[in-house]
Amino acid sequence: MTMYINDLAPPYQKQRDDIRLPRTLMGGTSAMREAKSLYLPQKDAEEDKEYQKRLQGAVLKNYMAKTVDYLAGQVFQKPVDYQPLQEGRKPEYNEAFFQNFKENVDLSNNNLSAFSLDVFKDGLIDGLSFIVVDYSRVNLQENDEGVLLYETAEGTFEPKTQEADSRNGWRPYFVKVKAEQVLDAWVIIQDGQEVLRHFRYEEVFERAKDEQGFDRELVTRIRAFWPGRWEVWENSQNSSQPILIDQGRTNLDYVPVFWFMPGKRGENAVTATPPLADLAEMNRAHWNSYSHHLELMKWVRSPVWLGINLFNKKDDPIAFGPSRYICVSNNGISGVSADLKSVGVDTNSITKSQDDLKEMESAMEAYGLQVALNPAGYSTATQIATVANASDSQLKGWCVGFQDCLENALKAVANYNNEMDGPAVYVNSSFRQSFETAKATFLKSMYDSQSLSLPTFLSEIKQMGGINDEIVISEEIERIEQEAAGLLPTLSGAVAPQE
Repeated sequence: MTMYINDLAPPYQKQRDDIRLPRTLMGGTSAMREAKSLYLPQKDAEEDKEYQKRLQGAVLKNYMAKTVDYLAGQVFQKPVDYQPLQEGRKPEYNEAFFQNFKENVDLSNNNLSAFSLDVFKDGLIDGLSFIVVDYSRVNLQENDEGVLLYETAEGTFEPKTQEADSRNGWRPYFVKVKAEQVLDAWVIIQDGQEVLRHFRYEEVFERAKDEQGFDRELVTRIRAFWPGRWEVWENSQNSSQPILIDQGRTNLDYVPVFWFMPGKRGENAVTATPPLADLAEMNRAHWNSYSHHLELMKWVRSPVWLGINLFNKKDDPIAFGPSRYICVSNNGISGVSADLKSVGVDTNSITKSQDDLKEMESAMEAYGLQVALNPAGYSTATQIATVANASDSQLKGWCVGFQDCLENALKAVANYNNEMDGPAVYVNSSFRQSFETAKATFLKSMYDSQSLSLPTFLSEIKQMGGINDEIVISEEIERIEQEAAGLLPTLSGAVAPQE
């Protein structure tokens, strides 16, 4: 199958389908309403006008966005920074350059930590996010002696020195690319390692059509990369295909694109499923259920009324409300007494609806805690107790992957400057919640109902700051068992008597 520069590779169409719900949820109530029947189906026999009223009255309780903010907040309690060097050890990278680079990594005045937060959150939402290490629009190449050269406006090549960089404002920089922008990423296995051979993505920006900037247009460009070269294409109104507007070479023998992938990797492509997909589906179900509950409460507040033998003096429709009255006519149905009563909603259905919503909300509230704090891949109490103090939760694992992504990107920055390596990166993975009585009570209720084991309960309380960090949960469980068996000394120093 022939592919063109603007074609979307099939795996990346599926990627866009997979992230549609999480991305829509992140847009809040307005985005969910805009999606209409995609996430809030129209009922059978429901008229369009009534559906629109129900749609506009629906309100999203956004647990998806809340969880993404919570998880990112755990990681970014401390800023992303370079790892401090051991005393007496000299940096193996250009320290002066990278200190300046850290304060403005994307040429938009975002420092390393602020840029990293956006990339990390994109990964949590979509399953993966990308960092492209690009360079100022200059054509680079190396001569036979390994000297890095740049192409001048006259077409000649001159040595690329720090003075030339400073004079022209040239430097590498980070570009954040979302999964929904990617058109293709082609990887091969070379010498047992995965190698990216081609990458292209699209970007949309606003461009002025006049000098004053009053008349503007949206422009779509496609940026494509291969080892050692790049191209920029732009959609044209005069052609069905984009046109090549710029191209050049780099001094790199690889494609400088790196990805953070907390989601499950797709087959044969750089794609992933959103890691919070289950939460997104739960949030969508809650969106539907909460809409039905609000509709149910409308019936409670404004029930259907049944009137028998009731007529106004002027034979007009009966109006309900304050300062109004109802007349009883004597010319009604013979033998039938006048009556007025509401056809209300069964209170049991209201209670059941409220209980269902609370159950869904409790599950969604606990979702972020499980990802951030619970050891991954363990199910029994013994397994959880053994690793309760280890750094092996899902979120901590994602931090390791994110740190690796940043370090590889910084190495590419160094390679652009004809240097071997960049700095190591520190990403916080010590998560601690603020101690909240309400949350502790909620955890205690789960423990009392046997929905939570004692090791997990104590681990959660420890993460909230309710237990000293130096306490090892598995050892504490053992002490509890020894106390119950009367094997530990009492406060008086004597061993408790055994029965």
